Parts: sequence; C-alpha cells; structure tokens
Amino acid sequence: MTHPNANPERITLELWIRSIAPTVRTARRDRIVDRVQQLADRDVVDAFECNGWAGMVERDDAGVESDGEGEDEDEYEDEGGRVSQHPNQPLRAILESFERWADRTGRSLEPCFRTRRAESAITGESTVVCRPPTVALAEYHDGELAHVAPSRVGERVVGIEDRLDALVASGGTEREPSTRSTRSTN
Repeated sequence: MTHPNANPERITLELWIRSIAPTVRTARRDRIVDRVQQLADRDVVDAFECNGWAGMVERDDAGVESDGEGEDEDEYEDEGGRVSQHPNQPLRAILESFERWADRTGRSLEPCFRTRRAESAITGESTVVCRPPTVALAEYHDGELAHVAPSRVGERVVGIEDRLDALVASGGTEREPSTRSTRSTN
C-alpha cells in the first residue's frame, strides 16, 4: 500500500522538527514552516505535514534492522518488503529510509544527522544513536521519497531553504527519478 498522500503527479512534504531544541532556532523553524505553507497555498506542493522527533534516536548496534529472529516491534514491512511509514513506524525506520535514499543517490546525511556511540553512565551499556538536525525536510513524489534536506552532495550541503528554492524555481515540477524509494503504510 502506498503513502496515504500518494496521488499521481503529487509532491508532498514532511517537516521533521526536533521537539526539544534551542529557542534561538525557533525563528528559523517558523520561517520554514511558513514557507512550506505558502508553497502548499500556491499549489507548488500538494500537501505537507509537520512531525516531531526526539533529540536523539536510538539505533541498533549496526545501525540497521534486526537479524529477523522473532518479530521486532520496531519493524513494519508489507508483503513486498517495503518498510512502512508513520504514524505506526518508529523514528529509527524513518532515519533508515533517509539513509537508503542517500546511498542510492550518492549523497550523505552526515554531518547533518550525527550518528555516534553513546554510553550510559548508569548501566555502562552503549548503543548507537543519531542526533537529527533541528529541522529536516522529506520530499515525496507520488508517495516515494525523492529528497531529504539537509543532505550533502560532495562538499556541498543542500539545506532545506535550498530545496524549497529549487521547488519554487521549478514550479513544483522538478523530478529526481533516480532518487525514488518506495514509501508505504500499514
């Protein structure tokens, strides 16, 4: 099943906003949200939504899905092997879909999405965590992931504002067919 916003020729945007972030960045977040709303009002994009994510997202040790032994409550795959999306999907799987997009397109999410090993001062156990950016943009064409911002192409970081500028310049018709990844829901 495809994303609920999927429709032929549709571009939908998702803003991911860190729920606890420094207030100094509030003005930038507000400008981005306002700009995305204006793009929707002008029909440059068909729909958008805002989602929150934590300041740190725990990953498994390898930064990939489990080995498949038993059902992992964090995994939601349809019969085609596609990972389902929110609202029932954990943030770890959202980040993994961003990483698969970056791998396919020759881009990098580092340093914008910082992945590192963290150790608990209480238990001494360590885990891999990702610190997502304060604001990120996921762009879907016909329900398929087409772009993530911020991301890096070579030495150049493509920020959210850069991507929104590209959408405005193209009138919402810019397509990146080689960057598509299927997005589905339960």
